Amino acid sequence: MDDDNIVKPIRDALNHFVYEDDRQIRYSETIQVCIDDPMKIRGASAMLLAAYSKGDVFLYVRIEDAPAVIQLPR
Repeated sequence: MDDDNIVKPIRDALNHFVYEDDRQIRYSETIQVCIDDPMKIRGASAMLLAAYSKGDVFLYVRIEDAPAVIQLPR
């Protein structure tokens, strides 16, 4: 599935719960990876690590304030 097809329904579902309207979002990151691909994971939450260790497909959403400085990918 395309990541843009995944993001919009999630943002819409969070309307009125996390923010008043998803038009307020000024910064977001989305990644889609194969659960079987090797990864380096640093500083992950216990919830993320538990989901990953099961080996099942999962969705992880984290909401936080936007960073003061945005570093573009290399």
